[in-house]
Amino acid sequence: MSSPPQTISSESVEDEHVMSHANIRIFGGSTARAKADADRRLKLNKLCTEQEELRSKESTIRQLYCPDIDPDTVDLVKVVEVKAKSSDPSSEHHQHLKVLLRLRKVDQEIATIKSHVPPHELHFSTQPESGIRGVVSKPAAVDGARFWAVIVGIDSYHTSPLSGACSDAKNIYDYLVGDLQVVPDHIQLLLSEGSLSIAEDKAYSSRPATRKNILSALLDGLRDNVNIQHGDNILFYFSGHGTSYPSTPQLESSTPIEALCPADRNALDPNGILIPDISDREIAIFLKELREAKGNSITVIFDCCHSGGATRAPLAGTKKTVEPTKVSVEDMLRAADQDPRRREWSKKALRADWDWDNSDCVLLAACEASEYAQEGPHADGGYNGYFTHTLLASLRAGHGKTYRDLCDAVKLYMPTFAGQPIQTPSILGARQDSTLWYTSAEEEAVSQVKVEEEVISQVKNDHQDWDIHVADILQWLPKWILPHNIFHFGSN
Repeated sequence: MSSPPQTISSESVEDEHVMSHANIRIFGGSTARAKADADRRLKLNKLCTEQEELRSKESTIRQLYCPDIDPDTVDLVKVVEVKAKSSDPSSEHHQHLKVLLRLRKVDQEIATIKSHVPPHELHFSTQPESGIRGVVSKPAAVDGARFWAVIVGIDSYHTSPLSGACSDAKNIYDYLVGDLQVVPDHIQLLLSEGSLSIAEDKAYSSRPATRKNILSALLDGLRDNVNIQHGDNILFYFSGHGTSYPSTPQLESSTPIEALCPADRNALDPNGILIPDISDREIAIFLKELREAKGNSITVIFDCCHSGGATRAPLAGTKKTVEPTKVSVEDMLRAADQDPRRREWSKKALRADWDWDNSDCVLLAACEASEYAQEGPHADGGYNGYFTHTLLASLRAGHGKTYRDLCDAVKLYMPTFAGQPIQTPSILGARQDSTLWYTSAEEEAVSQVKVEEEVISQVKNDHQDWDIHVADILQWLPKWILPHNIFHFGSN
């Protein structure tokens, strides 16, 4: 069992030190840094207090304008803005709009401050008991033979490269194979080129994380895979950069288009056309088609910015966001619609009346839409996304019977600065209260029975020359391990 991560001390940082993490270099002596850190803490605390007050007002405003509408499906600023444009400047609509715009600015300022906190100033709370490695509780009733996954990790971007995304992806792979006993052949691992050592090349079978390969893994490897039965567990995990495109008049929406960034974004394809990002709409269309084909036991995990709305970026740690590609948002959406593998009944990505069916999956996102997903060094020597690192620690410690519980646990153990989490993981989807990996209570009971049978079998094998009865063995087991009334034990 590994020891819990500790706060990285700043005492070891010497005067006139140059500390480099990702693309940021911090110059200066310890006195200047201490003052800058103190000023940053003070400003953050003030902004967080104002944010809390503004969010309370936002809740009241939302009840006035859209009382019965899911907040994830409407842009409140846009709604109030329309009202304000047709009213007198002194009207309450203008006052409400002022509050909402100030909240948006405060959210942005808070995210910027958090994204520039040097790793040595972060406080790492005591992690779940097991730490990042070492299982202390078996996941309940996960059938590794009926579990399938696409795992993507990208460090080597042409601009703003990352350092921990491929490590995140490999750690997720190790968790599935080692902890959940998922069949390795059921996992498609896509990494940026050059991310595996010679030794790792033998342990991991991967393909380059290009746009073409990612979509092929999702469509051909999951949706159209005849070996995947209806109801099988399916996981799509992505760690890398995300980005956001402003909407256009053609889309008739003020909601930005979020996107995942493949390794070859902005490169030219064989036809000389710029390769676009993968938009949130293209992902949503795929998830709808996947649900129709394989059922809705689907889990999506994004460790990137714009994942709570679907970014990771370079800074003192590293945040996962980059500028949009040179490809227009219309051309990016059009690329999704022109994919010949698209189902005829699927709605178009390039359309105005767009909405997301949240019954298709459960989505765990590294941060809220106004925040940055970050990566950085850890006390155990690794360099990972803070979200993925904490997620795996929580999973291995047995935290979270449901997806909602798991998200709450990850929030609790995220590193903090000035008492505030460096980012706030979020959860979306109608099945948030489903048991983790969609296991039922009956399956959990069967799983516990199997654990008991394994213990009994081991004791008997170790003492074959003893005249022993099952009932005697049960008397030695701790009371908590016995699920009473599941079945009746007889003597051997």
